Amino acid sequence: MNAALYFHDSYTKYLGDNLREHDYAIAIMWGQIKPGRVNARERTNYRIIEVFGFKGIEPWPGNPNVSNWAMTNRIFTPLEKPTDVTTCGDTLILLGKEESIRRECPSFPSYMGMPASLGEMEPKRYIDLQDIAKAMEEGRRFQVPQ
Repeated sequence: MNAALYFHDSYTKYLGDNLREHDYAIAIMWGQIKPGRVNARERTNYRIIEVFGFKGIEPWPGNPNVSNWAMTNRIFTPLEKPTDVTTCGDTLILLGKEESIRRECPSFPSYMGMPASLGEMEPKRYIDLQDIAKAMEEGRRFQVPQ
């Protein structure tokens, strides 16, 4: 399944209610394949969505509180112990850069209108979630561009 479709499916089934009280959210999606020891059938595929919800941006720019959730292969993985991993260093770098950019914007609408700029971490290809939503509204299956 394509990453954008995976996010849309996971959001609508599991995350929507958790995010309603937040001003905005940032989702980080990544995957990992661990090869099997004996043969390819034993390899493990991980699809992870880390979602960070921000609230408290008024008065602008505020100093928002941040909540986070993680899903692994469509299973919500709550933090149960203080030693549970919440994210990785690369994600912290991205969130820090994003917060710096947000605070430089004159308003929330101007921030939301800015394109993401991830530098060397920039994905090779984007799929706009609005394109997926439009296809679903029209009752057709979204085709991933090549």
